[in-house]
Amino acid sequence: MKIVTPLCCVENYERLVDAGADEFFCGYNSHSWLEQYANIVPMNRREYLLSANICSLEEMKILSSLVEKYKKPVKITLNSLFYLRKQYDEIVKVIKQLMQYNFNTFIISDIALIMYLYEQKLNCKIHLSGETAEVNSLMIDMLKKYNITRFVFHRKNSIEEIRSCIENCDDKNIEFEAFMLNELCPYTGAFCGSWHCDELLHICKLPFKVEKFNSDLNCFADVEKNMTVYNRASRVNFRKINDDIDENYRFGVTGCGACKIFELEKAGVGFVKVVGRDKKLDLIEKDIRILRKLLDCANDFSESSEYSAYVKKAIGHCNEMCYYR
Repeated sequence: MKIVTPLCCVENYERLVDAGADEFFCGYNSHSWLEQYANIVPMNRREYLLSANICSLEEMKILSSLVEKYKKPVKITLNSLFYLRKQYDEIVKVIKQLMQYNFNTFIISDIALIMYLYEQKLNCKIHLSGETAEVNSLMIDMLKKYNITRFVFHRKNSIEEIRSCIENCDDKNIEFEAFMLNELCPYTGAFCGSWHCDELLHICKLPFKVEKFNSDLNCFADVEKNMTVYNRASRVNFRKINDDIDENYRFGVTGCGACKIFELEKAGVGFVKVVGRDKKLDLIEKDIRILRKLLDCANDFSESSEYSAYVKKAIGHCNEMCYYR
């Protein structure tokens, strides 16, 4: 299995390659896009201007040279949930510009945009973003003709659903990717309209609770009796973790599926995604090094339960924020 790693700037590339990254994904804001829409309407669902996106074509040229040297490809995110029709031509312009420097794969969640690019006969590869609302075998069968070479399972897919999708896919050239580490958002990405920027706290990091209606539907029932409180913000101080690396680093504390690597690989998943384009480099590097070791030893086990026990012992804890519980 290969590790797909976030990249927020060119300077991080070599260090993360050394840590064990196999592929990268990054956001790119072109000058022409910023002139028209600033960062209020992002190309890649990140309203950061600098901290999580590359905003210079010259940097992309440098990145292209690094990819040529290290042979670790970079995929470009265009994964806003939707774009206006009038924006399509600008997106095509950006894609053609990046393809001149051998960036040929784009991560997209807007199905209409995918169909438009197919009609334009652009010779690029598409990875269906994990922000898509649903992934199932019928959807895969319907969309695979639009130059989609990889399907990224969203955060709420179970191991059983993933296995079923892959088993029912008759195109053995299609690749599959699953979330593995960090940013286990309690919401479904395809239905989240919040901003992801430096100025405002992400909505998934604000305190909240989940409650269940009682039988009369007149009021909320006692949450303790009906449903476990799922309060990500109260369990984890995200800002403190990012500010105090040595004291607070804990592998997978904001989302982890490491104990299911064995099952995912057996199901046919070839790529696992580490999330965190806005995460500090030291933290991502530690994540990659640990995950690399866990992936490399998966073949030493014959049973999922044995591997799961090994992972929990190796990282010293089991995270409550589990992708595949």
